[in-house]
Amino acid sequence: MQKFVRGHTDESIYDVTFLFYFNKWDLVNKGWFKFWTKDSKPRDTNLPTHDEKGKKINRAPPHKAGQRKAKTLYKRIDVGNRRKLLEDTIAMILGVDDSLTFNLELIKAVGPPGVFIRLTETSPTMYGIDLEELELEAS
Repeated sequence: MQKFVRGHTDESIYDVTFLFYFNKWDLVNKGWFKFWTKDSKPRDTNLPTHDEKGKKINRAPPHKAGQRKAKTLYKRIDVGNRRKLLEDTIAMILGVDDSLTFNLELIKAVGPPGVFIRLTETSPTMYGIDLEELELEAS
């Protein structure tokens, strides 16, 4: 890590990859593989939505026999908030602010829960930034 920090300059920019590993059932809806066996009855709008302790009562939405029990195969996992937390942590530890990230890749995969982070210094010219040209124009 110290070698990385020593190599950082004011002109450095980075490609960042966050690879998030999840348990399979944290990513995949089990209900996708299950099907309703009979049609539901229309909902009674007079039924309470919460129990006596204020906890919400889960009532299955209207469905038809043969319809999947889950709307989507994959669950909604917000890796964006996790990315931001990790970018802020990198900024605190390494002093590499997220304004220096020019390429960002977020990956979700099944595996032992955890995260892999790859931070690679790259050339500004990869993103159309010619520092010599900009210095001449700014003078």
